[in-house]
Order: sequence, then structure tokens, then C-alpha cells
Amino acid sequence: MIRYKCKVISLIRLFMICELEMGKADVLEQAHAIKVLLLLRTEGEKTRTQIYRAIGVGEPVLVKRVNELRDAGLLEEHVLDVKPFSKNVQLSKVGRQVANHLAAVEEILEKD
Repeated sequence: MIRYKCKVISLIRLFMICELEMGKADVLEQAHAIKVLLLLRTEGEKTRTQIYRAIGVGEPVLVKRVNELRDAGLLEEHVLDVKPFSKNVQLSKVGRQVANHLAAVEEILEKD
């Protein structure tokens, strides 16, 4: 019961602090979305290919997820100025806040 209350309180706090609209928050329920956010939180900016390899899931699934996270404002992309002109993905300001709160929830759940 205590674990559930902590999780709910943390998620409510997450949405209030990050000002993430509830419709946009739905992306967090999708497969591997949280993994992507936590990976970028701990390891920093990565190419899409590096993300796919690190998580170990098929590229089509993660292409869609990264696009959804970007569209929700949690990720930002920029094109590198050097060949092969790949795109790097990083957390946005809001994405970093969300990832920090998700990491805190994960830490709470691991303690029990």
C-alpha cells in the first residue's frame, strides 16, 4: 500500500512540476518510452542508432517511440554538421524533469 501511494504521489508531482499535459503523458505508457528517457538521462545525447542498440529492441518500434517522445516535447533532435549527418537525440528541459522524476520513482520501488 505504501509503495502504491508513493508512486501515485510521485506521478502527480511529476505532472504538476513538469506541466506535461495529460494527453502528452500517454506516451509514457507506451513500450520502451521510459527506457529511452532514463537512458538519455544517464548517458546523455545519443544518435537514434545508439538508442536502438542500447535498449535492444527492433528499430521500427523505437523509431515510433522516439518520434512520439519528440512530438510530446520530451526529446529534441539536431543534425550533426559532420558526415554522416546523423541526428542526435537529447532530453528537452521538460524531458529531463520527467526523466528525473521517473528515476526517483524507480529508486523508491527498488528500495521495497
